[in-house]
Amino acid sequence: MDLSKKSDNKENAVQNPDGQMSPDDLYAYAMRLKKIGSSDLSIRNSLMEKGLSKDDALIILDNVNEGFFGQVQEGGGVESGGGEFPRWLIYVLALVGINVLSFLFDWGFWIY
Repeated sequence: MDLSKKSDNKENAVQNPDGQMSPDDLYAYAMRLKKIGSSDLSIRNSLMEKGLSKDDALIILDNVNEGFFGQVQEGGGVESGGGEFPRWLIYVLALVGINVLSFLFDWGFWIY
């Protein structure tokens, strides 16, 4: 069974006549386990229980990890501006906050 690439063929989404899951279904199963926080070892063991060899399970796990961590990196952060304050805004707010506190408590210094 070639597991190095996922196929886009929708006919493979059903179980084979011998009862084995298709590669697409195995990837989806492993990705679901990864998203709920299962460890790599437990995902590998689950795939092996589905009838895969250790090498095939490791190939799927590597591809799932590559896809999962790719999604996490694409999901946002400071660099992409997705959902978090940009660094410059935090810097500006800190400067304004320090200057306001300096004014209120008469600390005698200002940061510009």
